[in-house]
Amino acid sequence: MGDFRKVCKLHTTAPHMGAYVMDHYMDRVRVLGLVSVCKAFRPDISVEFLTKQMAFDDADATVKFLESCGAVFTDPKAKSVLDAKTSMGPVMAKASEYTKVDIRGQV
Repeated sequence: MGDFRKVCKLHTTAPHMGAYVMDHYMDRVRVLGLVSVCKAFRPDISVEFLTKQMAFDDADATVKFLESCGAVFTDPKAKSVLDAKTSMGPVMAKASEYTKVDIRGQV
């Protein structure tokens, strides 16, 4: 229902290997959550904060995900702080990939 934080929290605490089932749609949830975070937290967001909020294992996985979304960092070498305002365009473009639905209702 649009609450990416609750889904990410459930992903970390899911019983009986439920997290493996959730892995199929976690990218979609994380991208849509990143859009919300970029709108809410301006101008900068720490990668450490995103790692905790989006249920990543470590900061390297978070940085890899952010790079796949086209996010921009304030310091490209350190990659520890996300520039939310500059990243908004590429992240919205990535999120538009998940809003298309085919004839059978699949995303």
